[in-house]
Amino acid sequence: MDFSGSNYSWYIEMYIGLFLLIPFLNIIYNNLKSQKHKQILVWTLFCLTILPSMFNIFNFETSHWWAVPSSSDIFSKIVPAWWINFYPITYYFVGCYLREYGLKIKTKTLLLLFFLCTICFCTFNYYRSYGTTTFKTSMYIFWYGFQPFFLSVLLFTMLSRINGKKIPIVGRFILWKISDLALPMYLVSFIFDNYFYPELNKAINPIPSRIMYYFIMVPLVFFCSMLLSVLIVIAQKIIFFSIPKLWNYFKTLVKNSSINKQTILFFILMTGAIIFSFWKCSYGFGGNDEAFYLTTAHRLSLGDSLLSDEWHLSQFSGFLLLPFVSLYRLIMGSTEGILLTARFTYVILHAAITFLSYNKIKKIGYMSVIACVLYFIFTPYDIMALSYNTMALDLLVLTGIIMSTSKSHHFIPVIISGIAFSAAVLCCPYLAVAYLLYGICVITNIFFTKRNCTKTIFSEKIFSPQIFLWFTCGVV
Repeated sequence: MDFSGSNYSWYIEMYIGLFLLIPFLNIIYNNLKSQKHKQILVWTLFCLTILPSMFNIFNFETSHWWAVPSSSDIFSKIVPAWWINFYPITYYFVGCYLREYGLKIKTKTLLLLFFLCTICFCTFNYYRSYGTTTFKTSMYIFWYGFQPFFLSVLLFTMLSRINGKKIPIVGRFILWKISDLALPMYLVSFIFDNYFYPELNKAINPIPSRIMYYFIMVPLVFFCSMLLSVLIVIAQKIIFFSIPKLWNYFKTLVKNSSINKQTILFFILMTGAIIFSFWKCSYGFGGNDEAFYLTTAHRLSLGDSLLSDEWHLSQFSGFLLLPFVSLYRLIMGSTEGILLTARFTYVILHAAITFLSYNKIKKIGYMSVIACVLYFIFTPYDIMALSYNTMALDLLVLTGIIMSTSKSHHFIPVIISGIAFSAAVLCCPYLAVAYLLYGICVITNIFFTKRNCTKTIFSEKIFSPQIFLWFTCGVV
């Protein structure tokens, strides 16, 4: 709950407290009897939180300081500054006032004031940095500083006067979606800042020369942050959508006594097995192999190529592990801790395959519980990691479960099973032989069917040409 994953997320903790205080802040504001009383509230908070940044930023002790203001950071305190960190409440009440009364200033005048303030503040900041090669910062540019306060009030007022109905519907839709993603985009942008800007700094050393890349790097970070935010929001919606569905599913299980005990037993055993697996992830060592599993994917993420830069049968599994390794390096900035993360990821994926398998075969009774739980606690070579062994096993089981339980007129599950099988072949190329054997079985079935044999060699519909064709589409 410290929100330290992003350097920009510090104010989320402030928001939590602000949201809790909002009902009481509204009571204060709404019970003031007149506009004048509300103006007194706003001006009082302004004097407590913003005014210190206008007066407590100068040195009246020496005349030399005024010629070179960057020479000292010791300033004379003219007004009390104890309440400056109370500034979120100031912004909140200013927002309440602007929502109710606005500013009685023409929009053109607001625009002129905004540009005049920008020019004046830039000149002032240049003056304060005079005499040094670095940009001098002080309380006047912090959130409780007078510069961001005046600029934000002017900009917010101008934006609130835009007539949204005059914007084309496509533009409104884009703005709506971007505003909906604004918070997650801001929080995840730190990831892409850490990824793109160091590369720019390495490629171009002089800082002034980097300015021309502003119109490339900023949109790139913006677009990547927006894309990741979309994925996060989708995952969030899936979670919130799934929770009531799962709750209703469990309530149905309770009412349905025929499957209640069996399914409850399965969930109890799986809960214990999953907890034990997560606990076990932090213990034990898989020898040289566990470190080797991710090396091919790591090399691919650094620019190596399959086949031309490597020659062993397990290298194709690196193609499947590449997204995991690349995403981990992108977020963490290194490979430290990646083996432990791979173990946790394996447990999650292995459990997902197990739950899917149980859902497909639970009608056979308690044997499905035993089969699925035994399958979950089994790991090839006892190495709980993402590898060509564990992935091949899970993908092959996924292929068989979907193929054997899908209905003949549903082709999408068959295509998915083909995709899973092709991924299993990448983990173990020898499995390609199974596809050839499957094709031989289909051809044999066609041959005997055309001869009108009284006994069908393969009675299952998965050996029909149509199913084989859809399976092949998934493989391709």
